[in-house]
Amino acid sequence: MIHRAFAAMGTRWWIAADTGGALAGAEAMVHEAERHLSRFDPRSALSRLNRERRSDDPVLVEVLRAAEAARVWTGGAFDARLGRQLRSLGYDRDFAAIRRPTVLGTGPSALGIEFLDGAAQLHGEGEVDLGGLAKGWTIDRVARRLVEVGAREAIVDGGGDIRVLGGPHALGVAGDRAVVLTDAAVATSSRLGRAWVDRSGHRHHHLLDPATGESATGTLDTASVVASSAMRAEIVAKALVVRPSLAAHVEDWGARVLVVDTAGSAWCSPGWAAA
Repeated sequence: MIHRAFAAMGTRWWIAADTGGALAGAEAMVHEAERHLSRFDPRSALSRLNRERRSDDPVLVEVLRAAEAARVWTGGAFDARLGRQLRSLGYDRDFAAIRRPTVLGTGPSALGIEFLDGAAQLHGEGEVDLGGLAKGWTIDRVARRLVEVGAREAIVDGGGDIRVLGGPHALGVAGDRAVVLTDAAVATSSRLGRAWVDRSGHRHHHLLDPATGESATGTLDTASVVASSAMRAEIVAKALVVRPSLAAHVEDWGARVLVVDTAGSAWCSPGWAAA
């Protein structure tokens, strides 16, 4: 397969396919999605929504609808309405630039999102952060485009969240563990990666508990999830780290999971295919 690597959405991307003609277009799609969905680009449609409180940008509205649907079916464990809380905890710029912020804390979200006539309207205090969901949505969109242009085998990897066309392909997840995928996606959420220490010496990470607006403090350090789409895998992985009891529902959601707890012990659901 022919491959292409580049940086976007605050992470490294690696896209490979058995037809090389679409790879430049695939990279352009990722950068275009970033221009709609990035919290860190003040010109993006998302940043404008957070300032102006209304947007009719069709890409942004589509992803916001997916985020609100995910909030409902995860029972609130996944919540995109925590942008202000992330900013308050110091995650107010690309992660590589964070330097020991002063932490204020703002508590749970008081933000509402309403959809009217193809537009999204924000009500109340707060900001939207689409984070990993936007990345998963973009991975799936690129994968669909690769199929449209004739790819039969492809891998779309956005910072470790991966969609596979064809296969089987063995992929690394959760440290030294692995999974075999055929026409599926895997995403990993972890409290160990995007973490920082504030000026008072307190540690924070980017996976917030919507009930508190603070970094989640559950029993899991890492969740890797296999699902039919990268967006669904990303949503479930994040929800599990925030609320580990949701592991009982992963089969209902069409997902398989490997979780690692804070003691380093691992558990996987039936059907997890280890390499």
